[in-house]
Amino acid sequence: MKKCNTVVRCHIKNEERLSTLERLIVSWKDKQLNKLGDLYLLDDHSPLKGDVVKLATKHNVFYKEAAGYGDTKNGLVESLKLFPNEPVLCCVDDMVFGKGSLERFEHFLNIEEPVIGPYGMFGFFACYTDQTRNLLQTPGEDYWCIPNNIIYALVCHIFSPQLSQILINEWEGIKNESIPNPCCCDDIWVARICERENVTNFNTMQDYGQHTGMMNRTFNEAQDPGSNYTSPNFIGE
Repeated sequence: MKKCNTVVRCHIKNEERLSTLERLIVSWKDKQLNKLGDLYLLDDHSPLKGDVVKLATKHNVFYKEAAGYGDTKNGLVESLKLFPNEPVLCCVDDMVFGKGSLERFEHFLNIEEPVIGPYGMFGFFACYTDQTRNLLQTPGEDYWCIPNNIIYALVCHIFSPQLSQILINEWEGIKNESIPNPCCCDDIWVARICERENVTNFNTMQDYGQHTGMMNRTFNEAQDPGSNYTSPNFIGE
């Protein structure tokens, strides 16, 4: 059975966000995802760093501190850098896993990944209804090909090593100023790069991750309605 570690990128700034992170950890354990690999908390410059360390110790999961500077793109890339040569399940700190997650992830790794050809991400969360999913469904399969121009909210996605390397190199260029800073969040950044590189991405027909951190953004104190997103096709906890 193939293994796939889970990396949760964290920027914990208040007690509410800390609570959503603990709920995620409990959800990960409840769904027995330890059978798939280990859980890493990738701390992207959390103001409540000490509390994140304590949470990792409490639940006996790995804690890693990000280099660079606090940014959704930095958190994603620092997550990918932990396992750049293998598929890795990257998640945000305000989500939960659905019933059957372990079996669905295993099915992807063992059955679907070997036959789908080159891909960038295989997502288990998307903000789209059946109308979009059914139209773009791969015939006879339990997934759909998501167009790069509608990629949004990288809540729970397995990244391929190929896309990981592209994103790692791109972010290094941004940090050393050889590439202009796109001044956008990680999802829009990844979508633009996938469009440029002609990367193919997929998502499950039903979703196995659900966003829980509505109205509590990572790097913005304002209550931005743009963060109030959920999957209409979440399989349920």
